Amino acid sequence: VVSFLNSLSPDWWASQTVTPSGLTASNATASSIDLSWSPIVYTGGGGYYEVRYSTSSSGPYDQIGCTTADKITATCTVSGLQSSTQYTFVVRAYTEVNANNGTAIWSSDSSSVNASTSGIGSDMPSPISPANGAILENILRPTFEWAAVSNAVYYHIQVSDEADFDDALALTTSTNTIT
Repeated sequence: VVSFLNSLSPDWWASQTVTPSGLTASNATASSIDLSWSPIVYTGGGGYYEVRYSTSSSGPYDQIGCTTADKITATCTVSGLQSSTQYTFVVRAYTEVNANNGTAIWSSDSSSVNASTSGIGSDMPSPISPANGAILENILRPTFEWAAVSNAVYYHIQVSDEADFDDALALTTSTNTIT
């Protein structure tokens, strides 16, 4: 069908609600993921994009994640997600009923993209001293300090002199510093 349409008019797709392409996911947090894609050429007739998702890689994509205000905007953030969970996303374009078309039109779903939310919430302690990943040489009793997290009952840290943490020492404290 596409070959036939191309033979009649190579720019046929510029006036159609075609499937968006180039869907990517980025900036995953514990509860949200940003999505972006290449917008379709046809922006007439009103409409928008709809991002849908599933926890199954093969769908069904029955959860609406976000919609855009129009067909020019090609990004949106899906929020309210569960932490430590893999999601599969698709995007589709929608064109409203208009003077050139008496029927509302949905494009097919885009190719899917997988992304996972993180397992750590936004209240993650961040290291103050020493810097994250620092190598401490010839220090027998280092002091570790991190930004306190409100409502934290205790902190559990692991310290090791091995990169694979095979011999990790586990420490628990109710304060944001330990020696």
